[in-house]
Amino acid sequence: MAEEPSLLDKLDKVAPLAQFDAFPKLPSTYKARSESRGFMTVFVAFMALMLSLNDIGEFIWGWPDYEFSVDRNKSSLLSINVDIVVAMPCNLLSVDLRDAMGDRLFLSGGLRQDGTFFDVGQATALREHSAALSARQAVSQSRKSRGMFAWIFKRNKSLFKPTYNYKEGGTACRISGTLIVKRVTANLHITLLGHGYASYEHVDHKRTYLHLLSRDSRY
Repeated sequence: MAEEPSLLDKLDKVAPLAQFDAFPKLPSTYKARSESRGFMTVFVAFMALMLSLNDIGEFIWGWPDYEFSVDRNKSSLLSINVDIVVAMPCNLLSVDLRDAMGDRLFLSGGLRQDGTFFDVGQATALREHSAALSARQAVSQSRKSRGMFAWIFKRNKSLFKPTYNYKEGGTACRISGTLIVKRVTANLHITLLGHGYASYEHVDHKRTYLHLLSRDSRY
């Protein structure tokens, strides 16, 4: 015959919970369903989705914005970015700069020279793209900020993109790089060997100087 539990055992035993509610609800008499039926919740969720998609779109398809202003830097030197494609092989070209003070800089070894093919279609594409901008696109491209995603995925980008149609020893030459020059008037010369600085090689005059300028900026 089983022994009956003592009084202390009965007091120590936890009574089973019939119902547990950590957050008591209001009685139904104090609640009323709104006429909007959750419209505001749906509207706020939709606007948040649209703003997120807009931010993602600006990050992926946004454009860099360039502005021109008065240079207040009093430094005697100036950095100039150059990116140009000339319709002649790199081994036939000589690059130099001469300023108003009479100083000359031999730049063939200071600028990057990549072999490529001269494609006039690049210039046509740039011109058509510029002419086809609508008012909406112009306003969109003028935005400086590319949103939260630009800050999250921020990375240092090179000033110069990889060479288009790179081909070592190609029939054209892409010349790119940064020049450190004086803040005076100067001319940048891209000539054939033997026509600028003295050279052991003299290239025939029957050459074309067709070129495509992709970048000419300073900082």
